[in-house]
Amino acid sequence: MKSLALLILIAAAHAGFLFGSYGTGMFGFARAFPYMVVIALWIGASSALAGVAYFKVGTRLPWLSSSARGISFALAATLVSLYAGVFLAFNTFGT
Repeated sequence: MKSLALLILIAAAHAGFLFGSYGTGMFGFARAFPYMVVIALWIGASSALAGVAYFKVGTRLPWLSSSARGISFALAATLVSLYAGVFLAFNTFGT
């Protein structure tokens, strides 16, 4: 139960960070850095951190104990929370 709560918390934090940072103009980085650097930080860095967190929590679950299943689960969970965060940000604030 604790691992499931952590998975939900990671998903909410990842989607919330994507939503909040897009809504605030990437916390001011959008004006200071080139566009591709900002996008790499916004999507790449946050998704990498979320993927590592999903993998660490996922390996504690008995049905994801092997690393191959843990990696595929982490990738799938990261893509789902990435989609949710970007979808909410674009639909709320526009593109």
